[in-house]
Amino acid sequence: FFSLQLCLIRFQFRPRGESMAHSKDDIREVFICYDLESTGVVPLDDACAAVRALGYNPPQAPLSELAAKCAAGMRTLTLPQFNQLVEECEKNGFGSTEGLKEAFTLFQKGAPNITGAELKTILCSMGEHMREKNGDELLQLADIGLDSPLTWEDFLKKSCTPVTTA
Repeated sequence: FFSLQLCLIRFQFRPRGESMAHSKDDIREVFICYDLESTGVVPLDDACAAVRALGYNPPQAPLSELAAKCAAGMRTLTLPQFNQLVEECEKNGFGSTEGLKEAFTLFQKGAPNITGAELKTILCSMGEHMREKNGDELLQLADIGLDSPLTWEDFLKKSCTPVTTA
C-alpha cells in the first residue's frame, strides 16, 4: 500500500500547463506498483486505479471502456497494453486538475488558503473516495498538518515533490 501512496503523491497533481505526458519509465514504475504478484499483468480494475495514480482523472465508465478495449477481451493488461491505455487517456484529455482546483477554491471561501483538515476532506470525498486513514497518511507523507494553512500553489509544490524513502 505504501508504494501505491508514493505513486499517487509523485504523479497525481501537476501544475496547470505542465504536460501530463509521462516517460515510459514512469508508466512502467506505476504498472509495477499495481502488478502485486509480479506476473507481468494488472487486472483491469487495478489498471484503472493505476491510470489515476498517474494523475489522469477520467470518469469511471469511459475509463472502463478504454481499459476493456486495450485489454482485447482479456481481464488483465500487459505493460504494452497499459501504455496504450495511458496514451488514450492523454488523447482524451483526462489529465486535468481543474476539478480538484475547483473544490480547493470552494473550500477557500474567499480566504487565501485552506487547512490540512479541509484538504483531507477534499481528498476523501472527491472522485474515487479515499479512506480517512489513507487521507491522514497522504498528508503525513506530504508533511501537511491538519491545522497547516495551504494555498493551491503550496499544495501543488508539495504534491509534485518526489518522495524519498529511507
